[in-house]
Amino acid sequence: MTRLFIERISASKGIIILDRENSHYVRNVLRFSRGDKLTVFNGTGREYVCTVFSLTENVTLSIADVVESHIKPLKEIILLQGLLKGRKMDIVVRKATEIGVGSIVPVVTERSRIRSTSKVLRWRKIAMEASRQCRRTDVPNVSHPIDADDLFTDFLSRYPDALKVVFYENGKTPVGDFRKQIREAKTVIILVGPEGGLSDGEVETLAGAGFKVAGLGDFILRAETASLISVGIIQYISGQFG
Repeated sequence: MTRLFIERISASKGIIILDRENSHYVRNVLRFSRGDKLTVFNGTGREYVCTVFSLTENVTLSIADVVESHIKPLKEIILLQGLLKGRKMDIVVRKATEIGVGSIVPVVTERSRIRSTSKVLRWRKIAMEASRQCRRTDVPNVSHPIDADDLFTDFLSRYPDALKVVFYENGKTPVGDFRKQIREAKTVIILVGPEGGLSDGEVETLAGAGFKVAGLGDFILRAETASLISVGIIQYISGQFG
């Protein structure tokens, strides 16, 4: 069944009235007719099974059922992603959403080729669309980029009990060595560098801040590939993929 994300659902007397953007999507993109069914969700775990009641300027949906869904990640995973150029961040946001990341935080590092971006709203929309497609009932938060000062003085202090892992091309320790800690952790913070990777100095600083330094084998991976493999490994160890 088609799924539609609405950040703020106002359900009154069994009716949901869509805003202009979602009305256009239902009427002109999906080309739905009166009586067609779809599911509406807002990222809280609750889904509304609806039928199209009217196709006026603001499409009206009639609620047939309300379902508390349990399709959500087993563990909170926060991806600290070295800021990437072009469409590479689009790929990371979309695919990381599909494999269960809870938050995506772009990080400006020494070797980042760009230092700022105006694409955060675009990335949030990509995360929303990916959640809709993969049947997640939540939508990952994509934050504005932070720099090293923000990371060490503010961000990490919010997660004192999280397991922190930095994936580094020269890392010699297999992530499997941290299997027990990964399984026991409620929150895992993963950091992956940008194009060109992280500097030795950055990795040393991260290790001093409590990050486990892990490698991904002998192959040199593209930054966006390394990010998705890193998340996938953590999810597999956690039992998300069976």
